[in-house]
Amino acid sequence: MGDFLQYTIPSDCILMGDKELSLRTVLGSFIPSNWYIILYCALILVAPYTNYLINHISKKQFQILLGVITVIFSVWNTIFEMASDFLDIRLLGISTISINGSQAGYNIVNFVFLYLLGSYVGKYSISIKKRYLSVLYICALCVTVILSKYTDISWNYDNIFVTIMSVSFFALWGKGITLENKQRVNVIAKGTVGIYIIHTKELITNVLWGYFSIKQASQSTPIFFTFNMLGCILVTYIICYAIEATCRWCIKPISNYLDKCIVLNRNIIQLVTEEK
Repeated sequence: MGDFLQYTIPSDCILMGDKELSLRTVLGSFIPSNWYIILYCALILVAPYTNYLINHISKKQFQILLGVITVIFSVWNTIFEMASDFLDIRLLGISTISINGSQAGYNIVNFVFLYLLGSYVGKYSISIKKRYLSVLYICALCVTVILSKYTDISWNYDNIFVTIMSVSFFALWGKGITLENKQRVNVIAKGTVGIYIIHTKELITNVLWGYFSIKQASQSTPIFFTFNMLGCILVTYIICYAIEATCRWCIKPISNYLDKCIVLNRNIIQLVTEEK
């Protein structure tokens, strides 16, 4: 529950941009307005039950499950949404997500689907050599780029080729990266979601990025543009991390209380106990 609070208590309270400071704007800032965070929090809430399923089925059952949901939620939607786009017709009620289509993968079904895929790769790894995974990634990328010239849905999050790219890249990362200092990495990684939220706020996009004059820099030499962008990224990351860490520190007592609250975490505790 502490993680849920951390991502639903927004930085909007600090970064309201040019909005007038009032009780209405302050209270309104506590209503999450980011699609990714809403779905991320939903995933956090269902993850303990998803993990229970993952830990209680065999590898073969897991493979069958992934095969079924890949066809239902990725392949099926890719085929029919591309057909709909190519033929310039609306195929209502064909998608397995909603009557109006798969919503480009912006839905909790796709989040859970990708969570299961990532869990399988993390638990069992993929017995494919790195060079083949690299080829698979490049081929899927090329197909996606080619399709993007003819259809707008080629980059949808639930597109099968985008899914293949995600899985192959994730698997490559697992095979090729060894973290020496995991504790330090975890400290930095803890602020990633908060940084994502904060960097979209007006204080960053309008004020901070304005100092770097990115549009003007893009018309300069490639070397100047590259260093300008790297500087902008570094400064943005440092400022956003500082704000995120401050917000996390402010709500830490409440977050710790919710983590220890047996009433709120009863079902999760029960699942963990049963696994042991």
